[in-house]
Amino acid sequence: MKVQKSLMHQRRTKEEMRAINCRLPTNEFLEFHHNNYWYGNGGAYTFTNSLSFQLTKFASTFMQIRKYAWSVKQNSEDKGLKINTIVMDMDGTITRFNLDFKEARRRMLQELEKMSLRAPDMTQQTSIYLMLKRLKENVDPDTFSSIRKKFYAYLQDMEVTAAQDARLYPGALETLNQLRQLPLKIGIVTNNGRAGTEMTLRRLKLNAFFDAVVTRDDCEEMKPDAGPVKKALEIMHSNPEDAIFVGDGLMDIMAAKAAALASVAVATGPFSGEVLLQAEPDYVLGSINDLPHLLEHLDNRK
Repeated sequence: MKVQKSLMHQRRTKEEMRAINCRLPTNEFLEFHHNNYWYGNGGAYTFTNSLSFQLTKFASTFMQIRKYAWSVKQNSEDKGLKINTIVMDMDGTITRFNLDFKEARRRMLQELEKMSLRAPDMTQQTSIYLMLKRLKENVDPDTFSSIRKKFYAYLQDMEVTAAQDARLYPGALETLNQLRQLPLKIGIVTNNGRAGTEMTLRRLKLNAFFDAVVTRDDCEEMKPDAGPVKKALEIMHSNPEDAIFVGDGLMDIMAAKAAALASVAVATGPFSGEVLLQAEPDYVLGSINDLPHLLEHLDNRK
């Protein structure tokens, strides 16, 4: 296999290095070299010993994910895909993930326990979305509304506190600037509330980058429901077939599929590359910083 070596060597952050297992060698783009470099269209990336070990560990599932290249799933559906809209998550995608959802779930389970509403299979691994969905099906509307209000109030306190220390993912500002120069509409869909989201965008001076911002306070449901994504598309007057959704979580991939958008997973949040791949996203990136390369690739396939 002939490999094109890029002249540009990129220094990667720890998150991107950890995410490298999303971008295993494929028969079109990549090849692993014994000198601890591998090359792709986006440049040269350095492995650490631990990441080499992760790749060895990944070998058992290599055939399962062989269809993924470093930034794009190879299939005929890419041809003719014309992207004019990007919808993206916030935490773990453009900002560093700093929310303690494990503690939030623990607190909420305690609250349900006090009310004798905790089901035996509700654990700290159960998402807040699923907890609320289960409750909605099993309690009267007034009780559900009261519980959800209490849950959202706790989440808002957590998110506002986290927003005070919010930091952009390395390179994200440059990437957003690059995307803003293109004829694209860009929106955010987050399961965070309006207060924490607005504080984060204001502190990091990001408001000008986005044509739509949809939070959990703007919809009846949260991701992975299709509602928030559809609302963002409606605000931007965009069609699902012309849009992609970029996010770091399983909820993002599921929401994209529910809303009939192509899904782009970035392994810079709390989920491992292996877990993200099991959700079968349409595209896999090391980080948001690889998104311009993906858009260029798709544009060249038209």
